[in-house]
Amino acid sequence: MDKDVYKCDLSSDYLLALNNILKRTRRKTASKEELARELNMPLSEIEIPCSYLVEYGYAFPDDSDRFEIYDFGTKTVEEYQKIHAGIARYLKDTLKIDALEACRNAAAFRNLMQDETVEDILQYVEERHLPKLDEEDITIIYPALHAYISETRYDLLDPIYLLIEGSEHPQSETFTVQDFMNMCNMSPDRRQTVEKHLKKAQEQGLIEINKNGSMSLTSEGCAKCMEYVKKQLCLVKFFEYTLNYDDDDESAGQSAWACKYRITDAAFTAVEEYLKKNGIDIGEY
Repeated sequence: MDKDVYKCDLSSDYLLALNNILKRTRRKTASKEELARELNMPLSEIEIPCSYLVEYGYAFPDDSDRFEIYDFGTKTVEEYQKIHAGIARYLKDTLKIDALEACRNAAAFRNLMQDETVEDILQYVEERHLPKLDEEDITIIYPALHAYISETRYDLLDPIYLLIEGSEHPQSETFTVQDFMNMCNMSPDRRQTVEKHLKKAQEQGLIEINKNGSMSLTSEGCAKCMEYVKKQLCLVKFFEYTLNYDDDDESAGQSAWACKYRITDAAFTAVEEYLKKNGIDIGEY
């Protein structure tokens, strides 16, 4: 998997959150407490976004530990806002969803799409001279952002599905934490994080953990796997058709793989309707 969502670069969300605060308050700096509220995160976890802002050179703390966006950060904000606006216009034009829904999904997709897909979407918008959306001025921090930092995510089902793919009885197939890590090509230092998420998945009824430590999917987990397989296939066909990709174009597949976890229900319903209207079959899954 080229797009490891466990390592997903969320720096743009952190930077845009900081920019939101400064724009709203008309100040040059913002505190960690303000950033925590903007991201809907506990103050105890705000060091993660702050470290990203500094590491990427977007913003730095002053003597009172308040953050200010530097020139590079300002240019990056403009770049991300351009991408966000382009994706939103593309989604509104193709799916015929309202502007706010388009912007909400654009914010979700922005840092998950392959660069080639983003470039082709911006070209799509430019060629059609699509009008600006009023809602583009509202930088939306996707509500599920915090889930990418500290909560269980359904994306862990993807490698599990690959481990049991082809089995006639997927619920009887077992796997270990190491199997999961090998499938994701993860280093040993990620084991504790993986174990935490798998434990949470057990609490949510998605997997069962056996006495010997091996794991297997529950019926609900199997159903959720198939739901995301369907979403991925639909998104692949949608990107291929709207952006004129060849069937073997990897960027469509990689973008679909990542975006399927964050697309809203309303937008996915629109994708299904779009494919049906244009006679596009996703095949068996």
